[in-house]
Amino acid sequence: MNLVVLKGNVGKDPELVTISNEQEVAKISLCTKKVFKGKETVLWHSILAWGKPDKPNTLVKTIMRYVRTGQELLLQGEINYRKYRGKDGKDVLTTEIVIHHLEFCGSKTTERQTPASNEELPF
Repeated sequence: MNLVVLKGNVGKDPELVTISNEQEVAKISLCTKKVFKGKETVLWHSILAWGKPDKPNTLVKTIMRYVRTGQELLLQGEINYRKYRGKDGKDVLTTEIVIHHLEFCGSKTTERQTPASNEELPF
């Protein structure tokens, strides 16, 4: 089983990348913190959510509409390892979390408010 659950804060506003007419991806940088023996360690995670541009109710659309820098999120997904060739011609190994579920936590107020409790989300 490949299951990852993360709770952390968004590092910057999400980025939308359209791969083709059939694929788009929302990218998020998520910060988690761990305290061990009084010392805090900060970890940064690359978060991806995949969707289709022609579908109005997708996780990607929800992320782009509501997620903003500083918000606390609870995410569920899977870990993905990928290898690609960088601009310098060298192989780059990367670890990403591909999410399938998202919940809003905390009470941080942003320019675009989190969904109302009675608003239906697509997931």
